[in-house]
Amino acid sequence: KINITRLGLTVSKKVGKSVKRNRVKRLIRESFRLSQEQIMPGYDIVVVAQPSAYGLKYQQARLELLSLLRRGGILKREENITHSSKECCRNE
Repeated sequence: KINITRLGLTVSKKVGKSVKRNRVKRLIRESFRLSQEQIMPGYDIVVVAQPSAYGLKYQQARLELLSLLRRGGILKREENITHSSKECCRNE
């Protein structure tokens, strides 16, 4: 078993042209990078971005990603999310 968690992204042309698609990918990658220590190791996570993802701000993207990971049951502990979300809001 591999003890690293990997992220796969799919952003279709329905989201927009390349500039919009790349912005969505950057938002999701950064959200994943900053949340990686809260995720249990050994998972391959695939995110399929919806067209509405383009309008998200960084904080919203990170909270949505954490919400999906919580629903998937692959976050380490619940209290870390609340703490990190508050830190996230201060940094913006």
